[in-house]
Amino acid sequence: MSLASEKWASGINVLAGLWLIVVPFWFGTTTAQMWSGVISGVVIAVLGGYDSWLESQGSPANSWAAGIAGLFGLWMIASPFVFPATTALLWSDVIAGIVVAILGAYNVYDAAEMRGATGGDRSAGV
Repeated sequence: MSLASEKWASGINVLAGLWLIVVPFWFGTTTAQMWSGVISGVVIAVLGGYDSWLESQGSPANSWAAGIAGLFGLWMIASPFVFPATTALLWSDVIAGIVVAILGAYNVYDAAEMRGATGGDRSAGV
């Protein structure tokens, strides 16, 4: 496990978040689904950016930020089934959600491993 592996995972989460912001306008959808995608995308992109910044400073990712991003990824998997969505948007949200959830979980695990190896405080998350 290394900061380099966390950094690319956080960077991909930023890109996935930006994708989730743009895609509802591209595919067209209901207002509720649009706001779900935009708000989730903003949260995922900001948290991924924060983790990426931490990693550029030589610190592991923040476990809480990565975990919350992962939970928003799970929401993006479920949201097309809660709010009506076109087939293209459904698959876009599900695939982006899977990517974000997996990378969020990976960052949580990797950050905990790095803190354990360096003797850092695991509970603080910073």
